[in-house]
Amino acid sequence: MKNPVAYLLVFYLFLSSCSGVEKEEPYVIAFSQCMMDDVWRQAMMLEMNIEASNYDNIRIVIADAKESNETQIKQIQQFIDQKVDVLIISPNQSDSITPIAVEAYRKGIPTIIVDRKIGSEEYTTYVGGDSYEIGRIAGEYASAFLPENATIAEVWGTKLSSPAQERHLGFINGLKKKNVN
Repeated sequence: MKNPVAYLLVFYLFLSSCSGVEKEEPYVIAFSQCMMDDVWRQAMMLEMNIEASNYDNIRIVIADAKESNETQIKQIQQFIDQKVDVLIISPNQSDSITPIAVEAYRKGIPTIIVDRKIGSEEYTTYVGGDSYEIGRIAGEYASAFLPENATIAEVWGTKLSSPAQERHLGFINGLKKKNVN
């Protein structure tokens, strides 16, 4: 298992099985993806489905928001209404998805935030990289090779996604060691 989300699923099942209460219906793990058009997300879904296939009592439901905040909010609301057992969310944009993710958490659904963060600490766990640190290291590395008063063109991903914002902030702070624009 290379995928950290798969580890969390197995851990959840272990904890659930220790409760001594057998559940007749399968555990429903809902995954709200902000998009599914990149290889990394497709590989993640494949690995999760492979891992889930090892258990008779797990069903994974996937929703692709196709980079639409409104669509993702509606899909998450449907998962809440269905009272899924676990909700995994990869937010399209942090601010837009925060209220519905918090609602799921407050309704007692274990809520796992993946890849992109939300604007709240009200979730069960976060699985993802440290984008600020990645940006800071890149900024320090770049500043080691740039002459004084150099100008840099920064290429962004989706500007309203938390990883892009955190990488940018880290990059700018990494550059501050030298006078770079």
